[in-house]
Amino acid sequence: MVISVNKIRCNACEDVIESTHVHDFKWCKCHAVFVDGGPEYLRRGGQGLDFKGYTEMSEHHTAEEVADALRDHSEGMPLDTPRERNRLRWMTIAADMLEDQ
Repeated sequence: MVISVNKIRCNACEDVIESTHVHDFKWCKCHAVFVDGGPEYLRRGGQGLDFKGYTEMSEHHTAEEVADALRDHSEGMPLDTPRERNRLRWMTIAADMLEDQ
């Protein structure tokens, strides 16, 4: 699995929080839930034992999907934001992993 967007929405305060890089730990504004991991791993948690106080908004793809997208769209891909550059970086890593298999 390749994570391109790592974000959640808090069901209590409706705050949308996104982790954009490794160890980018962020709480929502009411401190009910947090997100962490950037494109490396999905980590969620919150206050108490009930961690269902969020709505998942992450985007992730299989290595095959990423390789296909990279082949089909790499020439016209917008790279004007750090998020898009990060997405391309992970797509390229996934495509390399597929070639090594």
